[in-house]
Amino acid sequence: LKVDLKGQKVGIAIGNGQNGEILKATVKACNGDPRLINAFTGKSKKIEKAVKNLDMVIMIKSYANHPSSWSLAKACKKYGVKF
Repeated sequence: LKVDLKGQKVGIAIGNGQNGEILKATVKACNGDPRLINAFTGKSKKIEKAVKNLDMVIMIKSYANHPSSWSLAKACKKYGVKF
């Protein structure tokens, strides 16, 4: 892969760990530090806590729902995290 994340902390927003290990391996292959985020939690405070210290968040559209994507976008904006 020609993407170099340069050790950035990358949140991977998915539901209930679906395919989490494969997605973590992909981020690691790009020199990133992956963190899984349970996008189905439905609780804004939990999502904010998960996003707060990240460099970027990647939402896997197939594994998330609309309310969680709105909460993720709001939290990323609040903390200046790339989304």
